[in-house]
Formats: sequence, structure tokens, C-alpha cells
Amino acid sequence: MLRKKAMVIPYIVIDKEPFFLLFKNKKYKTWGFMSGTGELNESYNTTAYRELEEETKRIFSINKTNTHLQTYFFHKSSYFLLPTKYKAFFLKLSGTKTQMNKLVTLFKKTKAMTEYEDENTEIKFVKPNQMFKHNFWDFLRYELMKNKHFNERLIESINNDIALKISSLL
Repeated sequence: MLRKKAMVIPYIVIDKEPFFLLFKNKKYKTWGFMSGTGELNESYNTTAYRELEEETKRIFSINKTNTHLQTYFFHKSSYFLLPTKYKAFFLKLSGTKTQMNKLVTLFKKTKAMTEYEDENTEIKFVKPNQMFKHNFWDFLRYELMKNKHFNERLIESINNDIALKISSLL
């Protein structure tokens, strides 16, 4: 049986430098991107939007992000007990460093309404070269970040003009 998972990778480019939005998992105390397993008969896109909404405590609502998940790629993983196929989506954000900080503060202040929304304890924006200084989820460290398709699709996404304005979330 093949398990389906969707991953959302929010990032912003400021002064030609990308910053990834990482989430700290409450249970495992690791940093990573948001991801989740698809429910029965749920498409990858639906899973991605649902996870985005749940794991950001509804700060990123489906209404605000519905047209912004852009480039994706598939990645089969043997990291998990069950064979797993990921569909990863890049979510390009636009804004300022001040707005980035406001988004982090908003996440801290927002109360989780369900157990699914209480999965992450904090968020932060980090440069790619700072990602591994954190207790970074091993799957991301060893499989995903070294995947050539990940890097190719990220470059495509960066060059795309479509972006979600952070100011629309604040």
C-alpha cells in the first residue's frame, strides 16, 4: 500500500535571498515544513490546503491561499515504514522583514482551536544555510533537501511572479 503525503514549503525572497518558513513540531521537537497524510480519497492538493490551514492555526486559510500553491514535485521515500509518495508544493510569499516578524508573532499569539492545529509550537524564517543548525527533521535533511528535483523546482518557483502577500495574512 502506498501512503500519500503532501508537503507545503513556504518561503520568501528578500534582497535576492530566500528564507524558508520552518515549523517546530510539538511532539518530536524537530523543525521542518508542514506535511500530512492524505485522508481517504483526498487529492494531494486538498491535503496540502488542509495541512496549510491546520498547521498554521488557520492564519493561512484556504480562501487566502487557494491560488498560490504553485510548483510541485513527487518524491518517493523509503524513510517511512510504509512506501510513501510525497507531492510537495512551494508557497511563495511576498513582504518585508518586518511583516515576516509580525507573522511569527501572530502565530505565537494565535490559539489552536483543534488538536491538529496544536501540532507546532513555533515558526521561524531561516536562510537555507541556517536550516541544518536547527534540530531538522532527518527525512528532510537526508532525502528531500539533496533531491535535485527539489532544487530545480524551487528555482522555477522563485522565478515565478505569483506570490501570497504576507500583509493579507496579518
